Amino acid sequence: MANVDEPLEDFSRTTAFEGLARAGYAARGLIYILMGILALRLSNGLQGSEKSPNQQGAIHELLQQPFGRFLVIALAVGLAGYAIWRFTQAIVGRTPEQGRYDAKDRVAAVASGVTYSLFCWLAIGAFLGRDRKTPPRRITADLLSWPGGPFLVGLAGAAFVGVGAYQAKLALSGDFEQYSKTHEMPRSIERPFFWLGRIGHAARAVIFALVGVFLVRTAFLRDAGETVGIDDALMRVLHHTWGGITVGLIGIGMVLFGVYSVMDARYRKV
Repeated sequence: MANVDEPLEDFSRTTAFEGLARAGYAARGLIYILMGILALRLSNGLQGSEKSPNQQGAIHELLQQPFGRFLVIALAVGLAGYAIWRFTQAIVGRTPEQGRYDAKDRVAAVASGVTYSLFCWLAIGAFLGRDRKTPPRRITADLLSWPGGPFLVGLAGAAFVGVGAYQAKLALSGDFEQYSKTHEMPRSIERPFFWLGRIGHAARAVIFALVGVFLVRTAFLRDAGETVGIDDALMRVLHHTWGGITVGLIGIGMVLFGVYSVMDARYRKV
């Protein structure tokens, strides 16, 4: 394993690697800003609210802008950079600025790398005009038919809830700042960065928890119809009392998390 770790560790110390990581954070920020805007449109029933407030909806929104195809391919490069950075963290187990990773951190890095690889694939598919997606219900229905499928679905739901709880912890404690070079920030940036991060992580906590709860419910009822993605989760919230306000607040939180991520592209410890 050392013969794999050494060249990767050397690569992690290069300017190119740092550039990939920072481009990845900027790309993540753009995705969240666009998803938040779509969620706000959904909450107000505005034109364009038919687009799903999820990653694919965000990519479609970007594609329809002037120079949209160029922007989408640039986004794909950024998302690929983020995935490469996370996979490198998982394999090497340390980075020059963040230090050593424990087993939990490495598992999280793998999960994040896989997730953003899929987002990159969505962006490439949209660029090529081949953006058909498999609905979450279809995937879950296939899983439920497997031996032990309900357990796997429930486990995935519990993992989402766990990630949501961790995001809530970061929001409440402000511990997310330890991953950024806040000592290099001017005072005029540090305070807004802190509050953008707190509100943004709180919004992420709600989103992950919602998706996780519905997955656990799916496993318990063995009904794939209970499965939801981000867009369906927000639609269900929208149909409850104060749903429009709640979805609007989540949308604002997503936009703020996106702005936080774009700022973090400059100051993240890599």
